[in-house]
Amino acid sequence: MRFIFFLTILGLLSACAAKKRAAEMEARPAWVKQKPVVPGYFTGVGAAKKTGTRTEYTERARRDALADLAGEISVQVSASSVLRTIETEYGKSNLYNQRIEITTDDYLEGFEPVDSYEDETTYWVYYRIDKTTYYANKARRKQEALANAKAKFIAGQQAAGSHSPGEALSFYLQGLTAIKAFLGEETPVKLDGQTEDIGNKLFTSLNGLLSALEIKPLTKEVTVKRGQKPDHPLQFEVTYNGRPVKNIPVIFKFSGGYLVSNKALTDENGRVSALTGKIRSKNSSEQLTAVIDLAGIAQKATDDLFIRSLPDYGKAEKAVIRINIARPGVSLHFENSFCANNDCAAIIKLFEKDLLREGFVFVQVPAADYNFVLDLKYTAGETAGGLTSVYLSGSLNVFDENAKLVWSKNITPAKGVGSSRREAREKAFATLLKNLDLIYFRQGLNAIQ
Repeated sequence: MRFIFFLTILGLLSACAAKKRAAEMEARPAWVKQKPVVPGYFTGVGAAKKTGTRTEYTERARRDALADLAGEISVQVSASSVLRTIETEYGKSNLYNQRIEITTDDYLEGFEPVDSYEDETTYWVYYRIDKTTYYANKARRKQEALANAKAKFIAGQQAAGSHSPGEALSFYLQGLTAIKAFLGEETPVKLDGQTEDIGNKLFTSLNGLLSALEIKPLTKEVTVKRGQKPDHPLQFEVTYNGRPVKNIPVIFKFSGGYLVSNKALTDENGRVSALTGKIRSKNSSEQLTAVIDLAGIAQKATDDLFIRSLPDYGKAEKAVIRINIARPGVSLHFENSFCANNDCAAIIKLFEKDLLREGFVFVQVPAADYNFVLDLKYTAGETAGGLTSVYLSGSLNVFDENAKLVWSKNITPAKGVGSSRREAREKAFATLLKNLDLIYFRQGLNAIQ
């Protein structure tokens, strides 16, 4: 009985809820149920869930309604427009979606709220704009934009004629930014008594300018010993129509590590220099690449991300300098008479192995870029209980080719204990070899890399 009673109550509650929902649906205005079509008007209906503050969800509904309003405005791309040219040369752009946002932001001034409605969970708003008002606003803004674009084009032509391609590029991009909302339409202006499409003129001039800019290395290949700097700065030259041009930003990239600076402006001779610092790469060669910083010029010219991206489609070729990396020659010299007992042969063999691992080559003293000087000596230790000890100590110094000390280290005494002095010396020597391999040779080689 209780179960049947529970089901009865549940059914009654469900029926009440269904009736309530039906009543709410019935109470909604007709424009909420179906978007209205009003002759002579563009209409838009927006909705937002009632989450957050009232200000927040009403603003979300407002944006939704304006987007709906803009979506009703048809946009047809003219076959002769600069947008079609861009898409033909570079592939599909993302401008279509951006055009809806532009229309919403720029041309819907004069829209009027018609009505609003809300229930417990949702808020709706209904806007409209007179078509005559919309097209009048658009025509006025287009004429203003065309005048701005024409002025930028003329300024760009003058800058290009004055051998200032960086300024010209900025003007062309600013001109395209001015008419971005109309890139899918014809954009006619009067130039020298002729009717020209200013969008296509700007875009064609932009491409022509990029084609006339060139960057090349003054030296295609250099050889540098690892651990050293190039003998002179590595230079590139930027030209415009074959003539050196100043104040063009250039970006460097070095495959072998970091640069002192990765950017520079061309000087009066159109040249920029890159400083690599010491070459530490263990590869046989690396590349220093330079490219004109079109993105940097575009970023200063306009805030619009789409217009900024246009120079990237026709990027200038990269200029490359190949840096061949020679392995430094390293020698090993022993002080005093340590080699009298042929102990030096084992140390030299170990040293050669460490050099190979670190990318150096073993040479004799006159041809060496670096000379390792090992000063070792045995010292008698204590004797007790039939055992005797010996200490092997000294120093390791590294000199460059000009005999200048570049690194020095005192060697911690290696102790050997044996039943005879010979056995003690052998054990001390074995410990020294291990320490030379694991500590001292590695530290010395790291110091010259």
